[in-house]
Amino acid sequence: MTWFLSGGQINYATTHNTLLCLYGLLPLWIEVSRIKYLNNLVEQDHRGIKRITQSTLGFKSFKTAEATIAGIELHPMLKKGQLENPGTIPAWKQFYSLAD
Repeated sequence: MTWFLSGGQINYATTHNTLLCLYGLLPLWIEVSRIKYLNNLVEQDHRGIKRITQSTLGFKSFKTAEATIAGIELHPMLKKGQLENPGTIPAWKQFYSLAD
């Protein structure tokens, strides 16, 4: 498992790795990577989603909030062509499957 960490989180990861060694759980080892631009790419995509969801605060139920936010996150992914199964499921079916 690779986590992209910064600052104080690196201390947490080293402590966590030490505990994993003590308990013999080495397959769960956390590899620390200091590549900052990868986190910036994720935040850059998420910024637009945060901007859209700010005006939709105040949902009455968790189910409607979950479906709305999933649709908001899915729309830019469909525009970029980041589909789950590009050859088998059309983009419109992936989008409308959230309404079920």
